[in-house]
Amino acid sequence: MATNISMIGLLERHQKLVDEIAERVAELEAMKKILKYHISEQKRQGGSMYGTTDEYRYDKNKKEYVRVVE
Repeated sequence: MATNISMIGLLERHQKLVDEIAERVAELEAMKKILKYHISEQKRQGGSMYGTTDEYRYDKNKKEYVRVVE
């Protein structure tokens, strides 16, 4: 019986790690979209990305990065 309880605990920890990894992957995919957008915009404008001051934060509800507007 103790083996079953420890196995359940192990599976629960594993599921938690999988969920955390999935959340991080979603953040990285959203960041990838923003970077692709900025690269295409900079190529279109013929400028450099180093001058940008845009700030973004990850919105867990939308599962994407959103521009911070002050």
